[in-house]
Amino acid sequence: MSGIVESIKEELLKRCDAYNEKYGYDFWNDHIKYVVKNSVELAKKYDVDVEIVELGALLHDIAMPSEIGPREEHNVYGAKIADELLTELNYPEDKKERVKECVLRHRGSKKLPRNTIEEQCVADADVIAHFDCIPSLF
Repeated sequence: MSGIVESIKEELLKRCDAYNEKYGYDFWNDHIKYVVKNSVELAKKYDVDVEIVELGALLHDIAMPSEIGPREEHNVYGAKIADELLTELNYPEDKKERVKECVLRHRGSKKLPRNTIEEQCVADADVIAHFDCIPSLF
């Protein structure tokens, strides 16, 4: 795991822990960790940038435990949060844009075009993750 991925994961875990303490729902253990696992597997299978996909997976739902914006628009707010965090970490601009697009376009319930295989990996992994933790659907 790269340093940038580890830094983003640490920030995400802080936000997930705070949300869990407040509301009793663990975004990390009930959903996000499975999206990350499945995204990385798909990225390797399709020979695309694993770091971009892993960051996209880590950040895809960050707006929800951060309690920023309405749930229906968590992909939009998540892309904004991703921009802020990656900018603070001096992540290269071209890569940052690719991660943000993964976050923005991951929603299966919206008819959003997926322009790269990296975006598709995160979107597919988001759906697959529900089969890893079926109780999280209820």
